[in-house]
Amino acid sequence: MKIKPFWKKQILQQVQTQHHKNLLLYQHWGRYYVDANNVNYSFGYNQKVWHIALEEKGILQHPWNAILILGFGVGSIAQLFRRNPPQVMVGVEIEKILLQWYQTYFALPWKVQLHCQDAYQFLQQCSQSFSLILIDLFIEDRVPEHCLKETFFTQITRHLTSEGLAIMNVLLKAQQKKVYQLLQPYQVDVVAVYDNLFFLFRP
Repeated sequence: MKIKPFWKKQILQQVQTQHHKNLLLYQHWGRYYVDANNVNYSFGYNQKVWHIALEEKGILQHPWNAILILGFGVGSIAQLFRRNPPQVMVGVEIEKILLQWYQTYFALPWKVQLHCQDAYQFLQQCSQSFSLILIDLFIEDRVPEHCLKETFFTQITRHLTSEGLAIMNVLLKAQQKKVYQLLQPYQVDVVAVYDNLFFLFRP
């Protein structure tokens, strides 16, 4: 049997779904990654920019009680909290295959309550409040349009505790401008990391 060198990209699975033309799970230099076409979804660029933004604002050191991750993927954002995990972590991901890959290749050593569901539908049905909500909702490089409406942000803030904070990652400049306008009624801070803008907001 011929063994491939670990420094070469090894494609493990490649699938097409209702929402994505191409989801790719691969191994490179001994680590697993997930991409969608030419966009990194998990454990690459996307995790790096989240790490920079969260570190800049001291988010990873704060003792959060309950964290909600919308756009859980395979857990690369959740993994950033490995040194200070919350009491409760909930992940929402619309792609069933990503949750399957999470369980097989990326599972964290603490329990995460996972929901395979559209993020907006989850917010409408959920009665729980969170001290931190992280929003990483993308179809390739675009935030879905129904998550760029006033009602979406109303739902987000409705699920925050009194001292809670929400953080949203947006890549495309046109969508960044739209999110900034929609967040004007809230307390807003913005962190720029390369081409990404992270919007920190609370009521």
